[in-house]
Amino acid sequence: MTFICYEVFPVTLASQHAVLIRQHQEQKFPAWMIPNLPNSHPNDIVVRHLVSFFGDSFDSYQMIVHSTSWRYEPECDRHAVLAHALDHLASLSAYDLAIRAVLEPEWREILRWRSPKPAGCLELCSLQMTPVF
Repeated sequence: MTFICYEVFPVTLASQHAVLIRQHQEQKFPAWMIPNLPNSHPNDIVVRHLVSFFGDSFDSYQMIVHSTSWRYEPECDRHAVLAHALDHLASLSAYDLAIRAVLEPEWREILRWRSPKPAGCLELCSLQMTPVF
């Protein structure tokens, strides 16, 4: 039997740097592993989990919940996943009006130095920064 989980890397800005958010009980910053629920869409499952974690702080009109990739290798380095997510968000911010409407100026400044890449283009530890705007 196949067990499906959604690997979530919540990201926020702190002191003008993109950082991963860890769950209270975690000492390190592993991905949040959210189990699949039958007959439920993955987006609904992840959003419900985020709402339960953030409570009233979660504003669906001010937060971006987006899947960047699907993979089977659990050993992937979290820095590579974060770099990939930021590169993908930089790409989306160039043409997606919904993403652009939600991104705050601080995020635009962070993403301006990323190399926009489409989903599925994961290069391990590709942290080279180049301006894109």
